[in-house]
Amino acid sequence: MATAPLFVVALCELGAPIEVEEEPFAAILGVTTYDARTRATGTLPKIVHQAATMDEALHVAEALRRRGHGAVAFDANDALALDRMVTMRRFSVDGETLFAHDKRPPSRQLSELLVIVRLVLHQHVQRTQTEVEYRYTNRGAVRVAVDRTSGENHAEDALVLFFDGGPPWSLRAREAKYLALGARIRPTVRENFFATAEWLRAVAGSAVYDERFVSTPLVSARLADVRGHGDPALRSDRLSDLRLHALGAWLSRGRHGPYRAAGRREA
Repeated sequence: MATAPLFVVALCELGAPIEVEEEPFAAILGVTTYDARTRATGTLPKIVHQAATMDEALHVAEALRRRGHGAVAFDANDALALDRMVTMRRFSVDGETLFAHDKRPPSRQLSELLVIVRLVLHQHVQRTQTEVEYRYTNRGAVRVAVDRTSGENHAEDALVLFFDGGPPWSLRAREAKYLALGARIRPTVRENFFATAEWLRAVAGSAVYDERFVSTPLVSARLADVRGHGDPALRSDRLSDLRLHALGAWLSRGRHGPYRAAGRREA
């Protein structure tokens, strides 16, 4: 089923404190000053406006820019979830070429890597375990299946790479194999993840590096319902996807990208 068109505006940088700008900000967005403060508070980018057309989204973004704020407008369908990005598992580098999985396609030139984002994704995982109980009646014991549900908060470390053209790549700490680190490989997954982030920054020296979503993690509003003893497959929700896409677009500005296809309008 096709997704209905939706265009969004993300506030990426405040040109002045929101306490000073709340009235014009509210007027541009068509909301109350309270809503304006709420939308502009916290770690940016924040999604501040949704529009039915790209022209409307561009109009709002341009109005914010005229007030000195940083804003981007884009088609919400262009924002990919982590599990829809190119997955880096057995990643490697050969000369100036970065491979996502062994030394075979897909690959990208390191010079095309514009932005490296390190993030933490928090998600509430709901785990359901089916157990069998015996209940006693006048007719004897009856077997009854009972679902026991427990919840836990789960955090995942990830890297997202935005290139000049094409989809972004994601490296999820627990899924990746770190053989490319060679002599730098460490005993634990977490150590290897951090080492990989530093290694990528070194081999792609011109790429912008950002870790704002580490101290203030992205939070998923979806529940991952896990039956039995399976591991939860963490999913980001659409708001997190949109904010991450906006960050890539903002940090890539003036350098093409972050993954703009021919004919796509994004500003």
